[in-house]
Formats: sequence, structure tokens, C-alpha cells
Amino acid sequence: MNGPAPAEHRLPWWKERMVWLVIALPLSAVLAGIATLFIASHDPDDLVKSEYVKSGMATVVSRDALEKAARMGLSATIAYDGKMLALSLQPPSAGPDTLNLTLVHPTKAELDQQIPLTALGQGKYQARVVLSGQGKRQLILEPPDHTWRLRGEWHAPFTEETSLDAGAQNPSTHPSTHP
Repeated sequence: MNGPAPAEHRLPWWKERMVWLVIALPLSAVLAGIATLFIASHDPDDLVKSEYVKSGMATVVSRDALEKAARMGLSATIAYDGKMLALSLQPPSAGPDTLNLTLVHPTKAELDQQIPLTALGQGKYQARVVLSGQGKRQLILEPPDHTWRLRGEWHAPFTEETSLDAGAQNPSTHPSTHP
């Protein structure tokens, strides 16, 4: 006799393993979807920098400030000794009284640092600052009016000298505080 088990030997539905397997698979997919939605909405990456412009369905970088710096022949070097950040701008006559240096984290805008640099004369600038963190940072150097821009890359911890120029480096892609 291979027919169904007699009624007195049947288990209640909640004791059947196959029932829990049928329930567990869709339930796990729903829970994974909720977890993914929570993660995406509470820790989004900032991915569009102000120098990018949307043109139709394409996104292109606005290079006006970089091109102006290149026409002016600007470049800079930065050194950091643990307390003082020193910047040397070339040519020295091109610099305003203050410059803004932004250390841009690749994906987390809250880890960006804005550093105002004050002029010492002869194209030399400095700022007393504590730089922390690990990993790569994009550097953006601009005057307060944002008419030109130099870019560079620095790896934390910040120990060696680095240079900035108007060349085609890969900029960070998250929003900036200026237009």
C-alpha cells in the first residue's frame, strides 16, 4: 500500500519541512530587498561633481577653469609636515591673496576638507591644518572667484610632496559647494 498515510499519522502543516522551505525562499528574497533598500537610502554615494554638465542624455566635464589655468601656465607643489601645509604657485605673480584647497574623498563628501591658504608672498601660501584619513584624495586648488583650477592627487597619510596642474587627471565625481 503506497497510498496516502492514514489521517492519524499526518503531521500538522507547521511541522512539515517542505512547507518551511517554500516559505523561506520568498521570505529571504523580501528581506534581502528590504536590507538593500535600507543601505541604499541611508548611505548613498555622492557621484556628480559641479564641473560636470548634463547635456541631453550625456554627462560631460566643463573644463573652462582648467583651460584658463593652462593658458596662464599655472602649476603648484604642496608639502605637508604634519602641522603646516605649504604651497608654492608658479608663476608667483599669478596668485591672489588667498587660495582654496579642497581635498576630495572619492566617494564620501563628508570626508572632504576645505583648506583656506593665506599668501606669504612670492607665490608661497600656507595653512595650519591637521590632515587625517587613509587612501587617495583628489586635490582641487582654486582662487575664491573660481576663475581657474588646478588638480592633483595625494595619497594619505600625507607625507611626500605632490604637484598640481591643469592637466587631464581623473577628478572626483561628487558635488562641490560652488557652481
